[in-house]
Amino acid sequence: MQYTGWYSSNNQNCTNYRKIKVSLPYYLNGNVNVSGIVFFNEAGTPIASYQGDQQTPEKYLFIEKEIEVPEGASYFIASQYNDGNLISNNQISVELKDAVYDLNKLAGDPITRLDVLNVGDSLTEGDYGSNPAGTKNVKPENYPYFLQKYLGCKVNNKGKSGYTATAWWVNMAQTIDYTQHDIMLIMLGTNGGLTDTLLEDTTITDGQTYLDYADTNTGDYCKIIEHAMNQNKALQIILLTPPHVGDMRPLNKTNAQNTKPVVYKIAERYKLPVIDMDKAGFNDYNQSFFQPIDQLHFGLEGYKRMGTYIGSQVKSLAGFIKI
Repeated sequence: MQYTGWYSSNNQNCTNYRKIKVSLPYYLNGNVNVSGIVFFNEAGTPIASYQGDQQTPEKYLFIEKEIEVPEGASYFIASQYNDGNLISNNQISVELKDAVYDLNKLAGDPITRLDVLNVGDSLTEGDYGSNPAGTKNVKPENYPYFLQKYLGCKVNNKGKSGYTATAWWVNMAQTIDYTQHDIMLIMLGTNGGLTDTLLEDTTITDGQTYLDYADTNTGDYCKIIEHAMNQNKALQIILLTPPHVGDMRPLNKTNAQNTKPVVYKIAERYKLPVIDMDKAGFNDYNQSFFQPIDQLHFGLEGYKRMGTYIGSQVKSLAGFIKI
């Protein structure tokens, strides 16, 4: 909101951040101006404030501070006084999670500021398929590529061709810093499948942890989820069922069909949203267009539709994300 002589940002949630970097510009006409940040707790009570230096520069000078978010802070407001001249909205910015945001845009679509981690196999990495099977045909125009174009968000493609859930857990899961991401999309199971053994594979005794779950695809799928959750409590994990597979790849088709109900059971266990890829419009009637080489991997048009469909679903789930 704006007052005479002041510009004040909207409330900016800071519960998920350790630090903020603030750059408050001075636009002066020879008068003293003051810029500041005030932190509030959940009840709306101010608990800490940081004020800029008082200066009378000739033109443009900036106060830049890296501020530790105080314990108990729920949100902050950035304000600037300009002796009767309103500060335009684009004159105040904050840096959160290594990205500079215009405070005026923070009230808009939050999706464009998200960092998405894509977990999966060749259908995430972007293999266009081969016939006969056995040759990688990876291209950069994969579904994360089109997801990024659709949403404008940052994507991190960690799909690996041929990977099962176990292979991803063993080789990838423990190499990633999940605190750098806001959303994690998991689409695994077309290779190896998931078995309907969730209870058996995740039953542990006193003193054991998720690391002691069974070394099965289902157990390792759950390890991936809990490992990420342990690192980043605010991370929104979204599970994806495997997409359509044609009769040309019967084993992968069976894996995908068996995996879908297990994904829903895992989602219920962790109270996570699911993107149902059976609703993306891929089927036996159009697979020659979307999955032209081997009815398993997608072509350009297939990955384009996949990326935009997943993007539309992520956008509908934006309420799960704390910005």
